[in-house]
Amino acid sequence: MQFESELEKYTTMGLTGGFEIKGEEKKHWLGDYRERIVFALLEEQVMKKEALTILKEKVTDKRIDKLVIRNDIPEMIRDKMMDIAKMADITYKEIEKDDTAGPIALTLASKEAVEVDNVIMDNMPNLPEKFKRSKNKYLCEEHMEELKKEAPYFVNEFKEVNFFDKLTGEKCGVCELKNNGIMM
Repeated sequence: MQFESELEKYTTMGLTGGFEIKGEEKKHWLGDYRERIVFALLEEQVMKKEALTILKEKVTDKRIDKLVIRNDIPEMIRDKMMDIAKMADITYKEIEKDDTAGPIALTLASKEAVEVDNVIMDNMPNLPEKFKRSKNKYLCEEHMEELKKEAPYFVNEFKEVNFFDKLTGEKCGVCELKNNGIMM
């Protein structure tokens, strides 16, 4: 009789798709096991402009094989994040919100288990307001130094004005807001 119950069990598994190992964990981590996650962002973090800069840096990690993003995130944001993955030669996919559980909206995962303690960024770095409002991506030496101290994550998004830039009329975007373009 034991054989019949085992046979019934396997038949049922074959017809229904079987049991999912750690199904709730996979729902929480957008279809992957926790031990494969290298980095993750919550929904409110994904919506911030700074998330793109952070993602550009994170996809350089050689352990990352794929990006997964929930499909309820606005299309413009999803497209930008998938473009970043494409440039880094990382596969990407969208997942239905109904197939997930929890606040995680984006994951960067490996094919193999990795040892990363804190995959969710507690405090997302913020670009100071004056740099967000900058009229362009050029900064004088003073403002570049200030950016390096206050928000080093974003230094690569700006360029320090050099002699040739000055000759072509480029000005510090922050100074331009404050002093009509006169560099400090």
